[in-house]
Amino acid sequence: MKKAFLLFSLAMLAGLGVATSAAQAESFSCNGDPFYSRTGTGKTTVASRLRSQPCMDDSEILTVIPANKEISVLGEMDGWYKVKFGDRYGWVGSRLINAGNSTKGAETKSQTKAETKTINFSLKDVIGINEANYGLLAKGNKALLKRLKNKVVMRVHARGEMYSVTANGLQKVTIKMLDETQEDDKTDDNDKPTSSNGVLALKAEIAGSKAQLTWTASGSAFSQGFKVVRSETANPVYPGNEYHYLSDPTMRTDSWDSGFKAGKTYHFRVCEYLGGKCGAYSNNVSLTWPQGEDADDESDKSISLSVTTSGDKASLNWSLSGFDSDMGFKVVVSENPNPVYPGNDYHYYSESSKRSDTWGGLESGQTYHFRVCEYLGGKCGVYSNDVSWVAP
Repeated sequence: MKKAFLLFSLAMLAGLGVATSAAQAESFSCNGDPFYSRTGTGKTTVASRLRSQPCMDDSEILTVIPANKEISVLGEMDGWYKVKFGDRYGWVGSRLINAGNSTKGAETKSQTKAETKTINFSLKDVIGINEANYGLLAKGNKALLKRLKNKVVMRVHARGEMYSVTANGLQKVTIKMLDETQEDDKTDDNDKPTSSNGVLALKAEIAGSKAQLTWTASGSAFSQGFKVVRSETANPVYPGNEYHYLSDPTMRTDSWDSGFKAGKTYHFRVCEYLGGKCGAYSNNVSLTWPQGEDADDESDKSISLSVTTSGDKASLNWSLSGFDSDMGFKVVVSENPNPVYPGNDYHYYSESSKRSDTWGGLESGQTYHFRVCEYLGGKCGVYSNDVSWVAP
């Protein structure tokens, strides 16, 4: 386990190293990854959106490139290709392009506002953050800066960029690993707490059609809340198994009212959430669902989806029957019927009350298929009907 951890650590640090090249550096507000020049051609595998920046949230859709179109590949950032299509230049997700005919060139480092520092730190103490929280930190969100002050955070969706958090903002860093021989040997990082202070004790019972969980927590502020994880095997972990996320550090109860089958045994644990991973775990508790008392009869659960045209966009609306989707929804789209998650392009909504979505920037004259599904953490449960829509 230690060897694998070391290899991961070295690979992560290597990905953050600075290299030089005569090629011009690319700099974007939403992506600070290294830029690699490329020379050659590629071909789109599906209809692909050409974006103004190598990111989803902060970029403009310039046009949609049809499937099987040859394009010039000019460079790449982690997960994105810089391309030329006709007289337009922009960015396309790398998974949508077969770039087998392009040759990778030298790396150039994107410009940053501040010089990168190297600090002594243990990789296991780095806190992973998503792009939404990175955006808040970069904009100076006082509450989040205070919570993560003096921590090192990693942008997990941006090639592992790391930042030291201060009261005034972020300082980009690379880390010099502490001597791993000073750490205890580990056989399974998921089953051993990474926090030495938090102590959690969990109890569970069946209450009507629900699994009711309660716990006690001590030894830590639990400032980022809890993950409650469930599996049909003992000692479920996050990430990896189904979960509920409770951001309130004072929360001590949770209930599950779906996903149960008569006669099956389900295992639960609660853990201290540390941003992208868990710290201290509770004990494992198990519940065997009574015979003849399925809490999740799929035949009683349904999602009804409809689509209309609003300008040049697809406007989607859905309704639920027989259940509430506690973890929100995935809205999936494909040029083929019955799209699924994972596997197709999607929008994710974490709000269980969400009932509408809008898709724009799709290729005119192309038929698209949509479905919405119950999100269960890494997978979907109940799917809606398939609806088709022709982009105007």
